[in-house]
Amino acid sequence: MMACNENSRALRLQRFDEVKATGAEVMLTTCPKCVAHFECLKFEGDPRHDFEILDVVSFLARQVNSR
Repeated sequence: MMACNENSRALRLQRFDEVKATGAEVMLTTCPKCVAHFECLKFEGDPRHDFEILDVVSFLARQVNSR
């Protein structure tokens, strides 16, 4: 489980940088709790973090519903 501290924040920033470097518009994770932690960082307002964050189940449900 990821705690909310400066070490975990640094890890989240690193992951955001990795996502941005790929040019992805959506970040997927298998962990719903991680979505919450990534969303907290996203809502700090940094425009570099302007992409969608979803857990895999939500992403797959969206794909099924779009058909």
